[in-house]
Amino acid sequence: MSVIHHEPAPLPRVGVDPRIRQRRIEVRRRQGRRRLAVLTGLLVVAGLAAGAWGVLHSGLTDLDRIEVRGAARTDPARVVEASGLVRGQALVSLAPAATATAVEDLPWVATARVARDWPATVVITVTERVPAAAVLDGDGWVLVDDRGRVLERTDALPPGLVVVESATPPGAPGTTFARSPALVAVARQIPAALRPAVAAVRLGGPGEEGPGEEGPGEDGAGRGGITLGLSGGGEAWLGSADGLDAKLRAVATVLARVDTAGLAVLDVRIPESPVVTRATSTSGAPTEATP
Repeated sequence: MSVIHHEPAPLPRVGVDPRIRQRRIEVRRRQGRRRLAVLTGLLVVAGLAAGAWGVLHSGLTDLDRIEVRGAARTDPARVVEASGLVRGQALVSLAPAATATAVEDLPWVATARVARDWPATVVITVTERVPAAAVLDGDGWVLVDDRGRVLERTDALPPGLVVVESATPPGAPGTTFARSPALVAVARQIPAALRPAVAAVRLGGPGEEGPGEEGPGEDGAGRGGITLGLSGGGEAWLGSADGLDAKLRAVATVLARVDTAGLAVLDVRIPESPVVTRATSTSGAPTEATP
């Protein structure tokens, strides 16, 4: 008996819808265009970056000019020297913060701001310190600001500044005057109307414990407080720097209302109860009076 095998009839081929085929082609084309656009963009960015790097490191942006603004008491040449900037260096290599810090080391400079002005300029803008007192130093004066920063030495006393007398040398320009917490603070707070009556500010005289307890102090507190030398003669004892505004008002009030002839001491350590001591009376003995 023989077995006859029949081959299965082939399935009929179903054609792809032309619309589907067209959509597939369009999808592939869009994908290709996107890849090409991305690649082109990357090449453009890389080219621009390379071109910018080349321009920034070329002679086109080398430092040609340094402009200093705001320097009245500081020689602009010293500002340029302190900055460390060199004409011809690449402007892109500038470190503005570090440059400003270097300029602020100059005695008169309080703050400095450094900015690039493309393509080839750097602008350094400084704010200078303001003198608050003049420290007597030998046959001249040393100017200090309200924080005790030593600014410069001068042979002529600038008008309007109160003189500070101290046994401690003020130091070189750019350093800090050691007596600034007491003496310079007092000099700075003396009202303009009172300044002509004040010849100097110094440590000495009694402190807060009571009259007669002499002795120089380190900070104007306790024994050996702050004393004002008066232009008309005599001195005013302030004691510590506590309540300084009230004490200075008391000095101004007493000097305006009391005959200061023969004044030896004006004690305002208790500003509500100032005491005036004159050098001599008609009997030759010291006298005291409370205004």
